[in-house]
Amino acid sequence: ASGANDFAFRLSAQLLSGKEAENFVCSPYSVWLPLAALVNATDDDSQDALLTALGAQGITTEDINLAASRMLYDLTKERNHEYEPETHNPLKIANAIFVDQDALIKSQFVQTYADYYRGQAISVDFSSPHAVSAVNQWASEHTDGLIEELVQEFDPHTVAAIANAIYFSDRWEWEFKTEQTTENTFYGSNGESRAPFMLREGDNQTYYEDDLLQAMPLRFKSGGSLYILLPKDGDAAGLFASMDDAYFTEIQRDSLQASGKLLLPRFPIDSGLIPMREALETLGIPLFDQQAAALTNGLIEGDSPI
Repeated sequence: ASGANDFAFRLSAQLLSGKEAENFVCSPYSVWLPLAALVNATDDDSQDALLTALGAQGITTEDINLAASRMLYDLTKERNHEYEPETHNPLKIANAIFVDQDALIKSQFVQTYADYYRGQAISVDFSSPHAVSAVNQWASEHTDGLIEELVQEFDPHTVAAIANAIYFSDRWEWEFKTEQTTENTFYGSNGESRAPFMLREGDNQTYYEDDLLQAMPLRFKSGGSLYILLPKDGDAAGLFASMDDAYFTEIQRDSLQASGKLLLPRFPIDSGLIPMREALETLGIPLFDQQAAALTNGLIEGDSPI
């Protein structure tokens, strides 16, 4: 988990670069999990590099499968059957690999993907526009219709595409009151603006502060938190660049219960499609070199290029 968290911060820092004035949403876990699954299909020359990039250097394929499975069930709280299928589970995670109808995916990967990642293999015709529709329909079905365009097009020579979808919906444990929301000045990276500020005031607020930042969690009713991190120098990109699992753990461990007032601007967070390739290559993911063909022998039967 610590390695996955480090990957999350490194990926976020890469994606945030050049976007200082923009909000964007990314789930690093949605990137980490499919890549962890592909460790099972990567040739020996590339496997160590992939594990290192994922923050899992030095562990075996079986170990990362077990870790990914435990993380998956712990995050969705299905390990202890806290949420039954017919009840509302605030977090849903789905995995799938779409394989061209003329290719044959290796049965060992299909079994491992199902056993540890709850992933399904789905046959599509990548030479047809219906492949895009199939992937987008799958994403919509697993996000209650919120994500309707996961992909826009495929190269007709595509052999396989791996996908992850996450859906989360919950309420704050300590909810903000509408009548206490007031207009105030927001000091953003691209200047000042007026914004509606939500208010939460009282005792027993979890709070952390050091020379670099102020931080506090907004807890969800189902458990877990959204952490608000406010860099004192206003440099969000710089904060992400310096953040790692050890620092984030310190923030959580050393937080105190305090009385105070939280003023938080009300804002939507949304994103369009975010290209990942450049960021992943920078992080050392060794799956984009067509000459190396790292997945050729581990995923598809025969000599189909990937």
